Parts: sequence; C-alpha cells; structure tokens
Amino acid sequence: METLGITVCPYCNRNYIYNTKSLRTSEFDHFFPKEKYPILALCFYNLIPSCKTCNHIKSDEIYDELLNPYDNKLEYDTFLFSAKPVEYAKFKLELKAKDKNFAGSAKVLNEKLQLKDLYDYHSYIPNELYMKSVLLNESYLSQLKTDLQNLGLTNSADIKRLILGNYGDDTDLLKKTLSKATKDCAIQFGLLQRI
Repeated sequence: METLGITVCPYCNRNYIYNTKSLRTSEFDHFFPKEKYPILALCFYNLIPSCKTCNHIKSDEIYDELLNPYDNKLEYDTFLFSAKPVEYAKFKLELKAKDKNFAGSAKVLNEKLQLKDLYDYHSYIPNELYMKSVLLNESYLSQLKTDLQNLGLTNSADIKRLILGNYGDDTDLLKKTLSKATKDCAIQFGLLQRI
C-alpha cells in the first residue's frame, strides 16, 4: 500500500486511504472476489487499494463493465466530473464517461457503488469554483500570482493548488480527496486554464 503511494480511494476519489501503526483507513478490494476466484486472491493486479465504504458496497459483486483501476485503458480523463446547473449559480456534481466505450463503467460507479448519491453532498465544489471563475478576473489572478511569487511561492503547481483549494495536475490527483472533481470543474468553468 505504501509503495503504491495512493492516499485516496481510486473508486470514489472522496475518501483518504492510509495506514498508520494504530489506524487503518484502507482496505484491499479483491476486484475479482476471492471466494469465486481463489487463484487470484493474492494477485497484485486483483488487489485494489480502496476505502472501507467502496470495498463494503462493492463487496463480492462482479461488474463486467467496471474497469479495473490497474487497467492500462484507464487514464486520468477516462471519467470526467461535470458541474450540472440546477439553478442560477448552483450546480450538482456528476461523474460521466469520456466516451461511450466507458459509459457502462461510469454507470456502475454511479449506481452500483452509489457514487452519484455521495457526490450530491459535494456540490460545494462546483459552486465554489464557479464563484472563483467569475470573481477572479485576469488582472486579479495576475496580481495574486505576483503576490504569491513575492512570498516565495514560485512553483506553478503550488499556486494552482492554493487558488483551487486542491490539486490541479494529473500526477497529483490521488493525493487529496476530490481533486479530480476540482480539476474537472475548474476546467469546465475555464478557471484552470487561466491560472
């Protein structure tokens, strides 16, 4: 678990997964259940680090459409979060497949693993990012970047993280919860492109 360096559940991206000497928040999901596929019980590619919630909900179910997080077809933009307007300046967070080839997997995540219901709680993410995209005009962002650089913050990834309130680069999406949702919504609102 430690070697993989994954600290956020790859199924939901909303729960931290890590272990200390006295606390365990991570589990290994057997992508193919060990009761039905005992030969794969200890296969590295069958053990998916996950949060207790996702592991419990998925349980020993097999979903043909669900992509294994180790699958080489799976890229950072295979699934996209989007902000769906529900009223003026209010949005709902949705998880969709990038293209129709992955629609079945997105459906399993949303419905079977109940992520749709869990993401409804996190509507603050697109709402806050929308407000930032409206309020942070070009001159304000330019001044903010200058001020941050004057304070010694010169790394562009750190500046993005500070403005977004989360990570914005693909390489960091499994470091903090809901970073993928933050990145995708920031792109949708045109905020990330301006930072």
